[in-house]
Amino acid sequence: MSDFKKCCICKNYSWFPGHKCFPRWKVFHKEYLGEDYDTIYAIDYKEAAREYGKLYDSGDYYILNGEEITIQVEPITGGERKTFIITGETEPIYYATEKK
Repeated sequence: MSDFKKCCICKNYSWFPGHKCFPRWKVFHKEYLGEDYDTIYAIDYKEAAREYGKLYDSGDYYILNGEEITIQVEPITGGERKTFIITGETEPIYYATEKK
């Protein structure tokens, strides 16, 4: 029987047994991290950039409030480094409940 739970390595939710972590990526954000980098688990460059944007934005929501950040992403093993501009938007959701 399979269990759906959080991986203690990549922190993604998946079915166990059988889970494989996504590849690791180095994300450089000079204005925030200096010369250091964060490690992100993601399927590709773009998804690593998006995941970092969500991580960076948690709490204060600078990106959702209009800030743009520029980051660089490269495979953990080295290779081509690509630059991304991260932006975001909020999507208001409205509810209607019939009053009886």
